[in-house]
Amino acid sequence: MKPIYLVVTPFFPTYDSFRGPFVYDQVKAIASHDKYEVIILKSSPRISGYDRYFYDGLEVLLFPFKQSPSYILNGFFNKCNAKSALRRLNKEGIDIDRIKVVHCHTSSYGAIGLAIKDINQDVKVFLQHHDKDPFTVLNGKLSGWDFNVRYRAKKNIEIFNNVDCHICISKVCRENLLAFPMAGVQEKYEPYLRRMKQMKGLPSITPKSCVILYNGVNTDKFYPSSGTDHQKNFVIGCIGNFIALKGHTDLIKALAIFKKRNPEIGFELQLVGSGPEETSIRQCVMDCDLCDEVKFIKEVDHRQLKVFYQNLDLFVLPSHFDGFGCVCTEAAACGVPFMISEGQGAAEYVVPEEKNMWCFVPGDYEMLARRIENFQKTRPKQNLAYPMDIDTLVSNFLSETGL
Repeated sequence: MKPIYLVVTPFFPTYDSFRGPFVYDQVKAIASHDKYEVIILKSSPRISGYDRYFYDGLEVLLFPFKQSPSYILNGFFNKCNAKSALRRLNKEGIDIDRIKVVHCHTSSYGAIGLAIKDINQDVKVFLQHHDKDPFTVLNGKLSGWDFNVRYRAKKNIEIFNNVDCHICISKVCRENLLAFPMAGVQEKYEPYLRRMKQMKGLPSITPKSCVILYNGVNTDKFYPSSGTDHQKNFVIGCIGNFIALKGHTDLIKALAIFKKRNPEIGFELQLVGSGPEETSIRQCVMDCDLCDEVKFIKEVDHRQLKVFYQNLDLFVLPSHFDGFGCVCTEAAACGVPFMISEGQGAAEYVVPEEKNMWCFVPGDYEMLARRIENFQKTRPKQNLAYPMDIDTLVSNFLSETGL
């Protein structure tokens, strides 16, 4: 029987919710090597009626997972959740001795991998970090409360020192992980810098290993259009939750400048997303007199995004704090160049000599306006520093980690 590659995650799509498609693509890429039996264990706040589901041919096992509201004292239920995962594996008849790798997504899930390693010492525990806040010190309404945030950080330090390998989705993600209790040298996001001041006196981590695994693209799902027809207007796209750190208003203000300088150019901005900042973003659109140019689109299934990308001239992600930004490389895979603010993970894909075409200072909407204007006039080709194909990236990752 094949050894087991166990994936423990809060992220995985269902037919009702497309959240977590990057984990699905990653799992498919790992399974395609046919060396391991890949088993997916997904957390759920409650189990009622069913304890598994299937998504595009993959079985997903569910297990109960406790978490306090708004991440208060996050990590308090680590032992409880680890026992819950072990009970689920036992119920399914999964032999712990067959498990070769436990690939855990996000900080507190590492406790589950370590509980499995307590039973089978030969297990390799991987912990993947998906944003620039690997210690999860920013999330939650009371995250600024000293006792709460330091408690959470200490719980993660315990886990981070004991897992076998940290997987970071970008270099800037790794920098913030390894620089703790300080921020990485490239970090400019003020809320995170302020939070790091509360970490003073906490120990740094001593990781056993740390690798980079960029969020790759399934090129069977995302590829350039074969057609030659295109919309008459200059079309810009942006995908992201409507939250402040995504910087939507920077893009809107940049396009207001673009419109003022180029009144003869028809353009459209298509915003895909939803979230708590939607009202303020719509207000910004009205204040900038862009109601005719900006189109709001509700989220669509990940498998339907290809057509959205293919109809764009340019994709822009104006985030202030993004571990990667897989929407950028998805757009690029569809033949659409992207712009992204400096210091974000996907900016690492821009070759150094082209930074002044595709990257801009976070929050500097005047600089962004100049970048967009230059692109609209010159239409330069974008060159990328790394491969996008997820199969290539995962294959390299498995080789690097000795799998």
